[in-house]
Amino acid sequence: MLRRTYKTLRKAVPAIDRLRAAAAWRPSVAAPNDGLLVSFGGTALRIFGDADDPYYASAPAQMAAQGRVCSVLRACLPREGAPVVLDVGANIGLATMAMAATAPGQTRLLSVEPSPRNLAHLRRNLAANGLERVEVVAAAAGAEPGGMAFHEAGYGAGSHLVSGHHLADGSMPAVEVPVETLDRVVSSRGLERLDFVKIDVEGFEPDVLAGGAGAIERFRPVVYMEFNSWTLIAYRNLNPRGFLEDLVRRFPHVLAFGPKGELEPVSGQHGMLGFLHRNLVEHGCVDDLVLCHDTGWTRGVAAG
Repeated sequence: MLRRTYKTLRKAVPAIDRLRAAAAWRPSVAAPNDGLLVSFGGTALRIFGDADDPYYASAPAQMAAQGRVCSVLRACLPREGAPVVLDVGANIGLATMAMAATAPGQTRLLSVEPSPRNLAHLRRNLAANGLERVEVVAAAAGAEPGGMAFHEAGYGAGSHLVSGHHLADGSMPAVEVPVETLDRVVSSRGLERLDFVKIDVEGFEPDVLAGGAGAIERFRPVVYMEFNSWTLIAYRNLNPRGFLEDLVRRFPHVLAFGPKGELEPVSGQHGMLGFLHRNLVEHGCVDDLVLCHDTGWTRGVAAG
């Protein structure tokens, strides 16, 4: 019994092992000063980052993984006008650059990132790849404007806000970063539309949605969001079940990716129960969800 329980826990929270590996990891060869050359959708991109960051070292694989979010982006963006796309939790800009390579040329992109270290690389990566049109918002997105502590992790993609709910609040080295709400980002720029929002903020996704409630209700964008049970519990002291139930109440359609990459609804008690089982037991606590107000566009999403 104890052995079976141990195996289940090990499978459910591999994020712990990833954090340990990130802390101990050291590159055998420093990244060249001219960055890493990667390709996305036939577009060659030069990527810069910290040589001792495992996330940056895996940039080619990380960039390839952006295919799923870009498949959703391609399917849901309207063909008319100038769409507006937000990347919330942009890190060094891999998703931003992938979306820029996918979206129509008239698309307005805003890239939201609070980490001082990541911001430097983000701006350099956008400039190096001719993407100066992307607006960088140097702040965290939260439930209300102000400032918060932010932890710069050795594994760059694991950097995150530190609130009083953090399990290791008192022992986390942190810097102070500004916090904006999505509603203020939208209103202060006079945006008259919002078509797509990607959110990956290590457990603070509920705060981002709370601070963007007005813009989401008004413009009804498609929201592509990471659902990470481990970070919700460890960093925000939130119950993943409660958060999922709130999403299902709030959005007409909550969609997850099936075994073949197809979008499938998460609804009702059995749908939510199945999703949580897959998330906690089979998927190592990490899934992507698509939140939307209609599903007509989903027929254009490529499975895989």
